[in-house]
Amino acid sequence: MKEILQRLLLYLFSSGRRRSLDKTTKKLLTVFGIGVTIFQIWLGAYGALDPYYFGTVFLCAMLVVTFITITATPKSRSSGAPSRMDFVLSGMSLLAGIYMVSQMDRYLPRIIGLEGITQFDVLIGITLIGLTIEGTRRALGPGLTYVTIAFILYNLFGHHIPGYFSHRELSIRFFIDSMAFTNDGLMGVPIKVAATYVFLFVFFGALLASSGGGAFFFSLASALTGKTAGGPAKIAVVSSGLFGMISGSPVSDVVTTGSITIPMMKKMGYSSNVAGAVETVASSGGSIMPPIMGSAAFLMVEYAAIPYIRIIQAAIIPALLYYLGVFLQVHFYSKKIGLKGFSRAEIPKIGPVLKSGYIFFSPLVLLVILLMMGFTPSYSAVGVIFLTIAVSWVKPRYRLGPKALYEVIGTVIPRVAPLALACASAGLVIGGVMTTGLGGKFMSLILMISGGYIIPTLLVTMVVCIILGMGMPVPSAYVLTAVLAAPALIKLGIPPLAAHLFIVYFAVASAITPPVAVAAYAASAISQGDPIRIALRALRLGVGAFLVPFFFALEPVLLMEGVWSQIVLSGITAVIGILMISISIEGYLTKNVRFWERVLFGFGGVIMIYPGLLSDGIGLCMLFVGMFIYSQRKNEVQFKGNIGQ
Repeated sequence: MKEILQRLLLYLFSSGRRRSLDKTTKKLLTVFGIGVTIFQIWLGAYGALDPYYFGTVFLCAMLVVTFITITATPKSRSSGAPSRMDFVLSGMSLLAGIYMVSQMDRYLPRIIGLEGITQFDVLIGITLIGLTIEGTRRALGPGLTYVTIAFILYNLFGHHIPGYFSHRELSIRFFIDSMAFTNDGLMGVPIKVAATYVFLFVFFGALLASSGGGAFFFSLASALTGKTAGGPAKIAVVSSGLFGMISGSPVSDVVTTGSITIPMMKKMGYSSNVAGAVETVASSGGSIMPPIMGSAAFLMVEYAAIPYIRIIQAAIIPALLYYLGVFLQVHFYSKKIGLKGFSRAEIPKIGPVLKSGYIFFSPLVLLVILLMMGFTPSYSAVGVIFLTIAVSWVKPRYRLGPKALYEVIGTVIPRVAPLALACASAGLVIGGVMTTGLGGKFMSLILMISGGYIIPTLLVTMVVCIILGMGMPVPSAYVLTAVLAAPALIKLGIPPLAAHLFIVYFAVASAITPPVAVAAYAASAISQGDPIRIALRALRLGVGAFLVPFFFALEPVLLMEGVWSQIVLSGITAVIGILMISISIEGYLTKNVRFWERVLFGFGGVIMIYPGLLSDGIGLCMLFVGMFIYSQRKNEVQFKGNIGQ
């Protein structure tokens, strides 16, 4: 009995792990993935299918991949062929998809509420929802899984709750119809985004890395920063930012670039925790770095109805401030503990690096051009995919021929599946929120807690986003917070672009926020450090992610809204502010900075980031006073030293 209970608890409160497949199953899965990839490219370039149609195809395909590639529990056999139950679940997913596609002529034209579904449809709907929940548990763990189950239970039994949060009674048939056979549940906006933008851009990022682009970006980062103080850490910051803007996943970026940069940092004198923290915060920032950003930005296109090119434009200054803060803190910390960079012989020269790899910038340039010309992100992604394949043939070593493409697809399909399930589960939650009217009630609750004031409302939204992000991926945390909290921010007068980008930032910040800092745990596995200490150190390094969003929410000029003179001035003063904050946090400039000097630099820096002549004037005064006190102390030390001689 005890053993059965232990197995049950393990199943209920754990996730699975990635399976090392036998050759036959891996080949079959890759062939299946080739079919999915061809479908996705056709859909992005020419497809005109109904979102419910392609959402159904994509979700069922990703369920098949999930049950084949991820075990039921951490203790399940993780090598060789999947278990019989895994094959059964995969077969159920495939058959459910085939049945639903065969019934599209009946599903699509019907009027919801007037034309019902059959008993067999109800059974298929229950099966698909159950498979999605089980796939989510395996791929993402109990966090998002039980949030989804809680919202399902609220939909079915919330009418029994007395008071404000009660809702009208919903029948099981109506719930299944809404969640499985409309565009409001499983096949809602999140899965639509995953099936179009996200899949294509993840595929593009994998192609660019395999074609030599990843190696080029690392070499470029080494050439630019390797010789300076703390060179390895600065290489990690720059390379993770460059790679992260095409991967869009904090954890995958940590695992990919961190396997190189973290051992390199430890070898040069960084502790395990600091090395892990640098990689954690640098990798997490890739999700807010234009021109690609992460999947949350694509969801923002749909939910905020803002053109993708405008989101990219708005994100430039905040993203640069984020990475500038990390870079400066790394520099001052390295100076403080006496770390040096690599020797000239160990670092490639910038000229040869650019000459050999400048062509890898061409896909990113083409992406921006296509977006500015008004093409959809999906169509633009298809264009850069084919350009990347063409570019790869310039260098024989990295040519993406049939064999290389086969291998890339074999890695991309398992990588996309967990994200697809996160989006499907988020769709269930959002559908439930809309059906029960919980969104409006939650907005009223936020405004009541914050008293209707902007800054407290922003703080409540930040807390909600970080709490949700502790148990789920960045896109899910963004979607849920956007549905529940964004209306409150917009109602108080914050522009939709600023409100949604604010939520994106804190969805990303949740990856480095303890106690469940997923990116920090990924880094700890490489650095052999303590994940909580890594996360706490990452919070210091990533202070820009927690400060800058408040300022662009209050004054959108940092999002390039306004006249160019204001934008340029605000950008310059914000850079000075980040510099002052970095000095304050690390307590070092050219020597140690004392407590009251750090206070002046810290408060002055925060004030400087906020756009406005008054705030800039106050911040500059605090900067000058702090520098005067610091310089006088420095001169005093030098004077005493001369007397001693």
